[in-house]
Amino acid sequence: MFKQNSGPRKTSLSEGATGLSGGETASGVATWGSVDYTYLRILPDGDREQRRLTDIYTAVGGVDFAINDQVLAGVALSYGRAETDGRNSRARRLDQSSDSLTISPYIGFAPTENLTFDALVGYTHSFIDTRDYNSGSKVTGSNHSRTFFSAVNVGYLIPLNDRFAVKLFSGFSGQYGKVETYRDSENTLVPGDTSPHWLARAGARAMMALTDSTQGYFSAAYEHERELIALSEKSARLSIGTASAITPGLDLTFEGTANVGRETQQELGVSANLRLSF
Repeated sequence: MFKQNSGPRKTSLSEGATGLSGGETASGVATWGSVDYTYLRILPDGDREQRRLTDIYTAVGGVDFAINDQVLAGVALSYGRAETDGRNSRARRLDQSSDSLTISPYIGFAPTENLTFDALVGYTHSFIDTRDYNSGSKVTGSNHSRTFFSAVNVGYLIPLNDRFAVKLFSGFSGQYGKVETYRDSENTLVPGDTSPHWLARAGARAMMALTDSTQGYFSAAYEHERELIALSEKSARLSIGTASAITPGLDLTFEGTANVGRETQQELGVSANLRLSF
């Protein structure tokens, strides 16, 4: 169940993981898709009066193919919708919505049965609408943002017996985003911004075979995130899920996640991933 060439498959752009990191070998051609929902509660600078509640809906699709028995390469496309109910420094409404398009080529390498590496690069273009309810009036504005990102990951699978296994993993990701300057509906110039950002992660996943075709898993990871010099936070990311081989070549994964321990942000998420190999 837990050999590198037999487990249920998963590919997720949001995790920065290729199919090889999800527990498969590079063979043939595969297509996959996932839907994700994420809830964010953000407190800028830890100020509860400026809280921002964000709902993020994401749909991702991709295709990959085997270069040889050890290497897999592919590309993913995604659409995301984010809706934010916010408050500014004067505790007045500051709402925002955005639509984002992302493209990301990726590659995976499995030099041994249990060791995997993967990497990806990507670009996201977002269309942003802002509504500032200041002093009883509604001020609106629209602009764009551009984000370039990359990630590298490594995983090592340790089978314990026929039913149990542990996977150790670590990764590093970075991104650089730029928000354009714009003028709002009152002709006020709203300056743009740039935001370099990186995240390092290390953790372990415990997996158990529930049936011949389904495994359950739980993972815990330590994360260190930094944005500019002023913001550096450490947290834990917890995940629980099931991965099932519905038919030969068709795999379905459900997962729930939580990011805990941060002063400025709380995060909960659920996702479903379907992968078809030919």
